Parts: sequence; structure tokens; C-alpha cells
Amino acid sequence: VEAQAYGIVGVTLGSSDIAVNTRANVNVNGGTLHADAADIDVTTRSNAFTRAHTDTTIAVARTGAGGSNSSSTIDARNTITLDDATVKGKNVYLYAGRDYTGNVNIIDAYASSYVEAYSLLPAIGVPIANVNIGEHNTINVLGSSRVQALQNATLRDVEGIGGSQRGHEKGDGLSLSLVPYGVSVTDNPQVPRPKHGNFTPT
Repeated sequence: VEAQAYGIVGVTLGSSDIAVNTRANVNVNGGTLHADAADIDVTTRSNAFTRAHTDTTIAVARTGAGGSNSSSTIDARNTITLDDATVKGKNVYLYAGRDYTGNVNIIDAYASSYVEAYSLLPAIGVPIANVNIGEHNTINVLGSSRVQALQNATLRDVEGIGGSQRGHEKGDGLSLSLVPYGVSVTDNPQVPRPKHGNFTPT
């Protein structure tokens, strides 16, 4: 997004807001997955990427104000739910956050905001960039559900590549006016650790 203000006095605001909600669900309600001599894989995973960018320019004769506001939000939910279900095989794998080949979630978000202000008198420019990533990898084994394996039963929720380093907040503000100054956006994305399993005791 680009926003400009020109003239004697000017005020402008540029805003870019991108939100992605992904849902990968496997629900087995009262059913049976059964393979005597083979493995059973039940998996969910997500790929998501967002990029929000805003650039605001204020060029006025006297004074002006402007801002850039960029926001990237990802809410990725990968869920396996067994409710009064039976899963039985040679080896049983329940993976939330990865597929049967070992590929895990690929999630990244980027937000950047830039402001340039030019005037004879003081001018104000404020850049804001926010990144929020919510990754929820959940395995629910509920009711009278049973997970049975002749060899190994594996239930794992797997965090995506990059962990807390996946979000990126960039940007700066520059005012060339009677009171010149510059500011930078703090790179502090919100990337909490993913959620985990939920098991009903029997």
C-alpha cells in the first residue's frame, strides 16, 4: 500500500492488514481405522505466508502528519480428533504439524512500514508493523478411543520450521523538517509456542 499527501498542509495514513486462517482437521467419530500388517498414518499440516507492506509520503510546505500501519496475522490449526474411535495397525502414527513423509509446517509472516515526511515546520510520521503467528497442533483422544499397535504407537505435535524466529517486523520513519528525526520499528513479532495434546483419562 502506498499513500501520499502534498500541498500546504497534509495528513495521510496508509494501512495494510492481511489475515490468514488455515484449518487442517482429521476427525474420526465412532469409527475404526484397522490394518493388521501395515502402518497407519494420520497427519495434518499447514503452509502459510503473509506479507504486508505500507509506504507513506508527506511532502508539504508548512506542516503535516502521516502514518504507516502494517499487520500480518496467521492462525494455523492442525487437529486430529479421535472420539470413541479405534485405530489399530502394525505401527500407528498420529502427527499434528507434519505429514507422513516428515515435512512440517511452513509458516512465516512479514510486516513492514515506512514513513517519509518533508516540510518547513515540524512534521510527524509514525510507522507501525505488527506480526502475530498462532500455530496450534493438537491431538485429541477422547471418550473411549483406543490407539493400538503391534509394534509402536506415536502421537506427536510438531512445531513448524523456524520456531519463534518466523515473524519479521521492519520499517522506519524519517522527518526532514524544522525538527528532523528518525525512528525504527522494533522487531518483536508475537509467535507463541504451539498448543499440544488433549487426552481423556480412562
